[in-house]
Amino acid sequence: MGQIILRWEFQEGVVALPKSTNPARIASNLDIFDFELTADEMGSIRAMDTGVGHDPERPGLGEMFMKAYVIED
Repeated sequence: MGQIILRWEFQEGVVALPKSTNPARIASNLDIFDFELTADEMGSIRAMDTGVGHDPERPGLGEMFMKAYVIED
């Protein structure tokens, strides 16, 4: 699955920075150049976008995390 996502990002022109310390996963992340997603496959993945992104400045986000996690001084 990770290879498909990385391949989609590559074909979309998105700069992806995958991170792993596992040598097998690192090799797998680099193994995306022996296949290409079709236009239909690209469109199907693109259609999954809900338009909702992460907003680190969203009001109330800090309070939500403070309630969810125990923070000790």
